[in-house]
Formats: sequence, structure tokens, C-alpha cells
Amino acid sequence: MRGLRELNSAAAEFATGVENAGQPWLPRITHAMTIGSTVLQPNQFQVDEAWIAFKLNDDPIRTAADGDFDFLAVMDAASCLILSSTAVSTHARQPSREQARRLLEEARLEHQVLPKTLFIPADLAATELELEAQTQQITAVRVPIDQLLLFVGEARQGFRERFGAGDAM
Repeated sequence: MRGLRELNSAAAEFATGVENAGQPWLPRITHAMTIGSTVLQPNQFQVDEAWIAFKLNDDPIRTAADGDFDFLAVMDAASCLILSSTAVSTHARQPSREQARRLLEEARLEHQVLPKTLFIPADLAATELELEAQTQQITAVRVPIDQLLLFVGEARQGFRERFGAGDAM
């Protein structure tokens, strides 16, 4: 593989193969964050009730032609199905507003609906994604990454196995 186009294609191929098995749950999230326990689980959600935005890779993915990238994905919280993904240059540090719009739009096209809530790890730089979610009437909720590992852990592990430590290109 030579650059971003090939990397995007490989990531999209990876994402299509990853499938795992009102907001009445919001007080549980607040309580869980207060006491530090993990309570969020896929069986607490209906399909498309909540989505999760997260970074697939641990280390930047390096390409010879286009530089270093992080991959962000949007996953349905109930099904743990990855709905969309995008490469973000590490120089940008976070997705642009256009990338955020495209990420949510591709996810919406996959399921023909937008969620009520978008969970975003507290440590993920995603200001434009948060703003775009709010523009689309989606409540963006920042949560500690450990609250989301049950959902995203397998996808991140699969991405790590597919792309290694970042020197994939």
C-alpha cells in the first residue's frame, strides 16, 4: 500500500467485517462516572439509540506518501457495528467540521436514522464532531474511555492486528 487512498480502502474493508454482538440511561451514566464503575453495556441500548465515536488505532498509521493518520470510527452502541470511519491527519489532531459531518452522514446512510446520543471518549480531541452532532440534534456525551471499552475493544484489537503498530504503509 502506498498512501491514504489505499489505507482508507483497507480500513473500510476492515470496518465492514467488524460486527459484534428519550434517554432513560443518562442518569446511570452520570452515576457510573461519579463512582467510577463500568455500567454501560450493549444490551442497555436499542439499535440507533446511541452511537459511539472513537479512535481505532493506538499509534498513528504511517504512510510514505501522505504522512501519519489516526482513524476515527462511529459504532452503534447496541449492535457494536461500525457504521463509518475516516482518516484524520495527525497534523490536524482532530477531525475537521467537514470530516465530522461526513462521518455522521455515512453512519446515517448505513442505518437511515440518526441517534439521540453520541458518546465520545473524554480524552478524544473531537470538538468539531461534538459541534456537528449538536447541529444535527444529537446529544454529545463525553465519557471516560474505560466506560466504552466493552463496546470498542474488539474493534480496536482487530484494527491493531490488521495494521500493527502503525508502520502499515
